[in-house]
Amino acid sequence: MRWARYIPSLLVLRAGDVGLLRHMLGVARTVAADAEAADPTLRFRVGLHAVPSMDRLHVHVISQDFDSAALKNKKHWNSFTSPKFFLPADAVLAMLEKEGRLTVDTPEAGRALKDALRCHRCPAT
Repeated sequence: MRWARYIPSLLVLRAGDVGLLRHMLGVARTVAADAEAADPTLRFRVGLHAVPSMDRLHVHVISQDFDSAALKNKKHWNSFTSPKFFLPADAVLAMLEKEGRLTVDTPEAGRALKDALRCHRCPAT
C-alpha cells in the first residue's frame, strides 16, 4: 500500500485516512510485539503526540521502562507520560473512525508539557 499525500500531523487526518492510520498502527504494533518477544520484561505503548514535534505524521512506540538517554528533561518525560499529550493509538483511531477527524485541545496539551513530574504508574509526584 502506498500513500503519496503529505500529512503534517494527526490534526489534518480525515475519514479517508483511516486505512493509512490502521496501516501505520499495525506496523507500530508489530515493532512493539517483536521488541517484547525479544525482551519479555519490557512493555511498550503505541501512540501519537497531540502536538507533534516533527512536521510529518508519525507514530511512537515507547517502552514503559522509560530508560532512555533521550528523556533528558521534564518536557520529554511529560510528552510520553501525560494522557493530555501522548494519545493512545486506539483512541486516536476510534475518534477518526467515529468523527471523521481528530479534535485535540492543543493549548491544554501544550500546558501538559509543563506539568510537575509524575510517576507514570501511580499518582505520586
